[in-house]
Amino acid sequence: MSDISGILAGFEKLRPAERELDRRYAECDSQGHIAPNKEQNQCKHCYRHLVYGSEVDRILEGRESLPEAMQPMDAPILSEKREKDVELEEMFERQTGVTEIAKALGLITE
Repeated sequence: MSDISGILAGFEKLRPAERELDRRYAECDSQGHIAPNKEQNQCKHCYRHLVYGSEVDRILEGRESLPEAMQPMDAPILSEKREKDVELEEMFERQTGVTEIAKALGLITE
């Protein structure tokens, strides 16, 4: 039981960083990205991507010129894969954002 309490205490320790990240998300949502870095495709304020993408985009881009009747049958599967890729990116961004903010607030060390 003490292992679980330690884990829960660790999560509680990160709450201020989560609240700060949520505040930054709201700022960037309402004003546009505050610290965009186009080269890295990331906002340095909220740690989110400026443009989301996936390897699927490259595959679909190569098919744009094909007539609709010639489009491969895997289009729905690829579309779903793209959505999953973006979801994973968003989860990773959140983890990165909370970690970076927690470091800046002195809640964790490297």
